[in-house]
This record gives sequence, C-alpha cells and structure tokens, in this order.
Amino acid sequence: MNYLIFYTIGIGSILTGVRTNDEIHRLALVLTGLIGLSWGYFSSPTLVQGLGAVFLICLYKLYISPSNNL
Repeated sequence: MNYLIFYTIGIGSILTGVRTNDEIHRLALVLTGLIGLSWGYFSSPTLVQGLGAVFLICLYKLYISPSNNL
C-alpha cells in the first residue's frame, strides 16, 4: 500500500505547484510530484500498472490523436 502514499504525495505536489506563482517553487514542486508519481507507479502491483497504462492510452486517444487531424 506504499504506492498509494507516493501517488498522494505526487498528486498533491503537482496540484500545489500549479497554484503557486513563483516559477522556481512551481518547477520544484512539479518535479517532486513527478518523482512521487513515478515511485508510486513502479512500486504498485501489476494490475494497477496495467490500469494506469490503459487510462493513459485512453487520454492519448481523446486529446492528442484528434489534434493530429488538423
């Protein structure tokens, strides 16, 4: 269950970083969040990793793929 702690820290850091106005603190918080999310992903069970991959593929199909048709 440690991966949930890392996911929570990562998402919280990214959300806090997006809300700050100082560029240096924003960069530090977002990078900390990305490290937390990556640790959470790599320490999670295979089922959670698979569901995360499916979720990312769906996001890619929704947002990135239609913009290529312009």
